[in-house]
Amino acid sequence: PSGPYHVGHAREILTAEAVVRGLLEVGREVEHLHFVDAHDALRKRYPYLPESYEAEAGKPLVEIPAPDGKSKSYAHQYFADYSRSAKLLGINMQVVWTNELYDQGKFADLIKTSILKRDEIAKILKKVSGRSVEKDWLPIQILDETNKSLRTAKYIGFDPQTGIVNYLAADGQEHQADIRRGQVKLDWRIDWPARWVLYGVQVEGFGREHATKGGSYDTGKAIAKEIFGVEAPLPVPYEIIALKGDTKKMSSSLGNLVTLW
Repeated sequence: PSGPYHVGHAREILTAEAVVRGLLEVGREVEHLHFVDAHDALRKRYPYLPESYEAEAGKPLVEIPAPDGKSKSYAHQYFADYSRSAKLLGINMQVVWTNELYDQGKFADLIKTSILKRDEIAKILKKVSGRSVEKDWLPIQILDETNKSLRTAKYIGFDPQTGIVNYLAADGQEHQADIRRGQVKLDWRIDWPARWVLYGVQVEGFGREHATKGGSYDTGKAIAKEIFGVEAPLPVPYEIIALKGDTKKMSSSLGNLVTLW
């Protein structure tokens, strides 16, 4: 929910719904899950946002004030229209807010495993994608309590017994983050397979950019099996939707979109 949802985003829920309805027709029990990445950071201030939002870049979307001044958060404002559109399309999906999963400690064991197996994950990323990570790369992002940013904390160490991560904050002082309280989140390439583990996901649709050889699905599949010990879901990649004559996919950040609502 980093900005206005557009018709391209409908491809995600419609693809999943097609699978759901097909499975229901053959008598299978099926559940349509939709994850809202509200714990992800705002990448930058987009052109449609006031200049004051320069200071919000790097903060979790659910921690940022809503531009309309009325909604619970930035994430809630933009997801609301998408949710209404899904209902109008007759899509019955279980909405899962990832920030709530982190706050409830649901990811804690997976975060612990990922930190302890950092080197193994780095080797998987190198082997599958062909790209080496930086020496200081970590499979996590730490929420800096001094400024609520996911970009400024510098990792110092981790105690697997207590689940506490020590880090150097933006104020220059050492602070602590608890993996059970939403203060530490997984890097997105690990977060994706971690959800497969938590919910036993068996089928998942995603844009073709994630389906390229060595892409995020391939790395997620390897991490799921080699790090978390589960099989990846059946992939259902789909094509992008673009405006006529435009080779770029619709993007909230670029503004080349037709909204759903």
